[in-house]
Order: sequence, then structure tokens, then C-alpha cells
Amino acid sequence: VRSRGLGDVYKRQVIVVFEPIVVHPVGETYFERSEGESVTFEVSASGGSGLSPLRYQWMRVTPEKAYVPIPGAESPSHTIAPVAMSDAGEYVCEVIDDESDPAHSPIFTLVVQEGPGVPATGLLGLALAVAAVALAGSRRMRRK
Repeated sequence: VRSRGLGDVYKRQVIVVFEPIVVHPVGETYFERSEGESVTFEVSASGGSGLSPLRYQWMRVTPEKAYVPIPGAESPSHTIAPVAMSDAGEYVCEVIDDESDPAHSPIFTLVVQEGPGVPATGLLGLALAVAAVALAGSRRMRRK
């Protein structure tokens, strides 16, 4: 507030508008991995106030669609290594700064297949193939 003489009062109001934070995935958002392999989710973010750095927090999405923070997962990328069956599910990254509203990445989906390099459906196919070869072999033995 400034005064210019007796009774003249001027108010100066400053309105600061921040760009919203925008979060994009870097690469794919759907991953299929076998147990024991690794997976990396990555985002890039822009916008925000510019007055404080952007901060990242990776979260696990529960079946109820709640976001549960992953301790220590506070960078633009999150790696799970080695992948276990219990890691299958959905993940999201929240990006914030001190002045702006939080923004969220698209959902990242991880599908985990049993065994290193052999999908669960592949194991069934392998078992059927072995059974077919054994059956064919036993038929040959009967003909002799």
C-alpha cells in the first residue's frame, strides 16, 4: 500500500499464474516381464512454478485404485529388479513442486510371467508338446 498525500491510497496487487505440471511417459506404459528380469518405468515432466524443483514419487495402484507411495522411489524413473510375481500390477508417478497442484503420469502396467523367459501359457504348451511326443512314441512301439 502506498500513500500519495493525504488520503490518496493506492493498492498494488500481483497475480502470479503458474503453468500446470504436465507429466508424460518416456516410452511404453505396458510391460510384460518374466520373473527375475527387470523393468524400468520413466516419465518426463514440465511446467510448475519454476520457483522450486519438481519432485517425483512413484506409487503402486491398489485394486481399489488408491495410490500407495513406494519408499525411496523419488526420481523420474523407477526400476524393479528382479521382478517377482507380487510386482504385477499398476504404477503411477506423482510430480509436485511447492507451489503447484500435483500431476500424475498415465498408469504403467506390469504383467509378470512365471519362470525366467517362459510364459505361463508357454509352459502349458510345452507340457502338451511333450505329451504328444510321448504318445506318438508309444504308438510306434506298439506297431513293432
